Amino acid sequence: MRNKNKKILIFILISPSLITIIITIILLYNIFPKNKTKEVVFENQKTINAEIAETKEQHTKGLMFRKSLKGNSGMLFVFNSEKPRNFWMKNTLIPLDMIFLNSEKQIIQIIKNTEPCKQELCKTYSSKPAKYVIEVNAGFTEFNNITTGQKVYFDS
Repeated sequence: MRNKNKKILIFILISPSLITIIITIILLYNIFPKNKTKEVVFENQKTINAEIAETKEQHTKGLMFRKSLKGNSGMLFVFNSEKPRNFWMKNTLIPLDMIFLNSEKQIIQIIKNTEPCKQELCKTYSSKPAKYVIEVNAGFTEFNNITTGQKVYFDS
């Protein structure tokens, strides 16, 4: 009987801790949800699965601190209007190609092989007026023959 009482006591003492851990995990998932994704198709039928960055916070974070990016993945930055965009590679650990699109989803500019920046002052990459920006692994545009003037298709 004594062993059974010990087990019950241990269970009573551990249960609140387990419940607290479970609630914390659920709250953190809701505070830091994963970005939505969208299929992006280039005019030459090359397709990527892009995380969507729509909010100011998502725009600011971008692909910072990522150690890798799957070959057919990227990030699609969606802005409210078409205007010149400035991007930098601060705290970005992998080189990227940046693809700038106008409001008609036509590629207007590509900046290839932007290098990671670990210093305090980082180079800024500026664009022509753009409403959307797609970031992919460096070399993606060259390897897949993605060029200015091509159309890109995704649900707005």
